[in-house]
Amino acid sequence: MLAWLRAAWVLAAGAFTLVVLALASFNSADPPTAAVAVPNEPPLNLCGRFGAAVAYRLYEIFGVGVWVPVLYLGTVLAFLASGRALTHPFVRFIGACVMMIAAGGLHNEWFPGVGPVAGYQAGLIPMSLSLELHEHFGVGASLLFLMMLAIGAIVMADTLVAMIPGAVASSLGFLAPIWNVDWSGALASLRERVGAMFPQPAVATAAPRARRGGSKAAAATAVVEEEEEEEEDEEQDADLEDAVEEADEVEEDDTETDDDAQDGDEADAAAEEDEDAVAASAVTRTASDDELRARLAKLPVK
Repeated sequence: MLAWLRAAWVLAAGAFTLVVLALASFNSADPPTAAVAVPNEPPLNLCGRFGAAVAYRLYEIFGVGVWVPVLYLGTVLAFLASGRALTHPFVRFIGACVMMIAAGGLHNEWFPGVGPVAGYQAGLIPMSLSLELHEHFGVGASLLFLMMLAIGAIVMADTLVAMIPGAVASSLGFLAPIWNVDWSGALASLRERVGAMFPQPAVATAAPRARRGGSKAAAATAVVEEEEEEEEDEEQDADLEDAVEEADEVEEDDTETDDDAQDGDEADAAAEEDEDAVAASAVTRTASDDELRARLAKLPVK
């Protein structure tokens, strides 16, 4: 049984190699082409007339997307040769066929004039599906084919597809310093520097009359801001005047207090002077009485 399996693997590997060579060496002028009046004779295909015919039919029906299932079959043969188990091979083959149709549809949507076979550049089946979807969905047909391509890739090679994000992230690891930069802080610092280089005036001037409504609104906003600033200036001036008046009142009070104190001192001095005058007059009167008595004593007594 093992010998039969090995023989089957050898036959499959030979057929795979034949198809790969035929597809890789395809020439649009080889028979059975209808693109030229006189085909190549002998054919330029590496596998001869048989290879030219096989490649022509495959490209004519499936387009360049036929390489997807061909490469999948080669992967299956490699797994069998290495003794590794491949889970769900038939389901994965269906995913490869879905990818083939999706690739042909995208080929017809994006590059309809490029292809190996004249008149069937993207393949008969993908072109028919593409025309039908484009008629109903327009540009959305490309989105549908992209979705088909992604679904087919997940079905055919789910493990590899799951590894793609991690592989991309690791390959872009050299950009980590750029990702870790605090861009918000850098932008804020840049705004501050630009603002310091070009300071805006404190008082907004009235904008010239503009034709658009946005300019009028900006001018109205500037006028309102100017009025608010004028009101603030008036309030500050009024506060300053009140403060000056209060200071003047305080000075007047201090002056009046000093005048009152000076008047009190003068009154005290006048009272002292009056007391001195009274004392002097009293002393004078006492002296006059004594003199009068002395004179009376000197008079002769009769």
